[in-house]
Amino acid sequence: LSFGRCSRRYIFRNDREAAVNELRARAAQERPPPAVDVQSGDTAADEPDLPKIIRARHLLVKHRESKNPSTKRKGEITITKEQARSEILQYLEQLRGPEKADFGELATRYSDCSSAKKGGDLGDFPRGKMQPVFEDAAFRLAVNEISDVVETESGLHIIQRTG
Repeated sequence: LSFGRCSRRYIFRNDREAAVNELRARAAQERPPPAVDVQSGDTAADEPDLPKIIRARHLLVKHRESKNPSTKRKGEITITKEQARSEILQYLEQLRGPEKADFGELATRYSDCSSAKKGGDLGDFPRGKMQPVFEDAAFRLAVNEISDVVETESGLHIIQRTG
């Protein structure tokens, strides 16, 4: 009686970490569709190969022009976009400064997203799940790299790719 390849697949499928790693390896080998600049319509046909699934965390600062200008922790958001930018630039400085603040701690303390409870962790996500500007920035980061400030309908973000 031989189980061949099927038994090996079954064993690995039971090991979540191995299955996730296998998916990431396959996704890294596949070329994503070219990015399209929304304003100009240009496609970046020669962009580097990007993975199809990544893991990231973020720190979000909302402002009164945000898509949903309220949080459970703060209630209604009343700060301007300029005030939010000033605030998030301070966090970015702490993350990149000589003392290198812990991203998860800053996100837990200051992020206006419900993911703050998990240190800003958004888990694994594929292309097409997040807002396009956020997704483009996140997928272009190297693992453990921290983005500049990224502006979306939700507010201002700092993103760290974790996987």
